[in-house]
Amino acid sequence: MYVGLCSSNPRPLQYSSIYGKASHFITNWLHNVRKTELTQFTVMGRGLAITSELAKKITIPENIIAIDYFLQIKVLGLQKQVIYVNKAKLYFKPPENLEDFLSQVLRANIGHKQLSFYKTKKLSIISNIKITLKSILSDPVGGLATLYCYCFIPYYQIRNQNKISSKWEIAQSTKS
Repeated sequence: MYVGLCSSNPRPLQYSSIYGKASHFITNWLHNVRKTELTQFTVMGRGLAITSELAKKITIPENIIAIDYFLQIKVLGLQKQVIYVNKAKLYFKPPENLEDFLSQVLRANIGHKQLSFYKTKKLSIISNIKITLKSILSDPVGGLATLYCYCFIPYYQIRNQNKISSKWEIAQSTKS
């Protein structure tokens, strides 16, 4: 079996705001997950590489939100390997406001739920707890920032229930 899809190690450029600290925390949590096992969190849209042969074989439906996860599912279904390359660092600008932060988090969550009918390896509850505790111990400020931001999810969901789709508004604070 050869490698069909490769995931990078996204890293925030700066993270001095509360939203940047929360984004940094989530990035580190995802990094810890990726080092542990292949799960639904392995491939990240910020930086992935797919072989041209496989890219030509896969058609992405228009309504798919989590295109990165969809590609991972399809590549695995074609009996090709998906890997995470820790050294392949890709730097990104984290969100600078709550709305952009929550938009990214909710789109990812909804995108994964949209594809939940595919039988893929999910992160076990025990692994999730261990990785979350490890992440909190290594970055308690980022953990608190994330918790603070997550408190606003119900409000944001109600206010924006019709906005989250495969056609999404660009998070302006993450662009230069």
